[in-house]
Amino acid sequence: MIGNVHKGGNGFRGIVNYLLHGKRDEPDPDRVAWAITRNMLVHNPDLAPAIMRATANQSARCLKPGYHFSISWRHDENPTDELMRMVGDSTIADLGLTEHQALMLCHKDKAHRHLHILVNRVHPGTHKAWHTGKDYERLEQSIARQAKALGMLHVPGRFNEPERALTQPRHARDGEFQKARREAKPRPLDRWSLDEIKSRKLQLGPIFEGSRSWDQLAQNLAREGLTITRKGQGLIIADAFGFMKLSDLGKEVRLGTLEANYRERFDAFNARGGNNGLLFPDQPLSAGLLTPARDVDTVSPLLKSRARPIHADGASEEDGGYDPGHELSDRERDEEEKQRLREEARQRRIVEREAELEERARRKAASSWSDADEAADAAEHSLDARTAPTPREKPVEQPDPLSDAHEELALARATLDLSYALGGLVSDAQRERARQDVEVAQEKVDANLSFADKLKADIAEALQAKPEPAPKAAPEPEPEQDEDDEMEM
Repeated sequence: MIGNVHKGGNGFRGIVNYLLHGKRDEPDPDRVAWAITRNMLVHNPDLAPAIMRATANQSARCLKPGYHFSISWRHDENPTDELMRMVGDSTIADLGLTEHQALMLCHKDKAHRHLHILVNRVHPGTHKAWHTGKDYERLEQSIARQAKALGMLHVPGRFNEPERALTQPRHARDGEFQKARREAKPRPLDRWSLDEIKSRKLQLGPIFEGSRSWDQLAQNLAREGLTITRKGQGLIIADAFGFMKLSDLGKEVRLGTLEANYRERFDAFNARGGNNGLLFPDQPLSAGLLTPARDVDTVSPLLKSRARPIHADGASEEDGGYDPGHELSDRERDEEEKQRLREEARQRRIVEREAELEERARRKAASSWSDADEAADAAEHSLDARTAPTPREKPVEQPDPLSDAHEELALARATLDLSYALGGLVSDAQRERARQDVEVAQEKVDANLSFADKLKADIAEALQAKPEPAPKAAPEPEPEQDEDDEMEM
């Protein structure tokens, strides 16, 4: 026994006409062996659509009130009409449709006996529509239960035998398979079983934890014979026989999280090559490095076997249909150019960083490493490189030795002033070294001054050192003479 849910409709007349008479261009009026109604006042199946429609009109929200499914028996099984009616009623009850209007028809146009059941989803009393959620799961379990009770065979499935999901892969949906056949695309992969997924999680956990870029992750997966590709809105990890979803690894592994950690979108990684043609190297790539250019002849045979198209008869070519190259669109060329420029900028930043580290090492060896440099170096290395944001590329500025010398002099003077302010907390040796740093910084400033700058500095220094002239004393008033003295003179 096996059940099948057919495509529903927004009416009843079309389905009933097909069940009673067959196709319009090939009518078969003798295909019905018997028919019976449930919860309707009439027994004529040709009148059932009008009654079902009148009931369905009581619900304004239910757009597809007709629910159609069938039950089939093996060709070597010959159930009686009474047994078929009993199985039909029991299945309707298991679905929760006992009180709904239904029409059951037994066909005799095939070698095996089968029963069609059309149910009105709208309840005749409450006028509420029956929800179709998990309908196939309930149908499969109901038929398996009845087949075991009647001593008949049933088709095992993922719902009536849940233990099969642990050991058997889940086959690709029929719609995906048929679409692949029409478009001559590779056959859809089956999803791994639950046991296989559980085993793969133990294998893939260290790979995802140890990878620091999409390239490194793809290379590490390729060494295990796996690829990571996009499927719908997410990613899958696949081999030549099946796949698992990225979300099967747990909540910690998500597409958005990986893109943030790798600082690159997966679509950008896929546009510049992705998994195609990985060479299974002995050592994985270091974090962030791009894979070398790939040659067409170096494409993995495993990937070639997965790219065989499916023909109308279901067979695939042994060596045809694989096209590793394709014409790039303008958008893809622009994206590749952006990736190339980003890589050049990243390599330039690496070179600058290496030069900076070499300069620090040289200064340490030359004993010109100050306490301020030590503090700055400790603060820099205490940052977590995994969470530090990527610095934006700044335009290259021309170095200004005079400005650097002035900044160094200001820092040295501030250090010397601080040593005097701290008093006994600073040793004489430290204070003397601070005084020497000021002298060295002053010499750097003098060495970078031009003749005009030196002249200006000397004039400013001379003006500051010249004493201000003393204010002129007010003239003393002459003594006044008496008029008698003037007359005697």
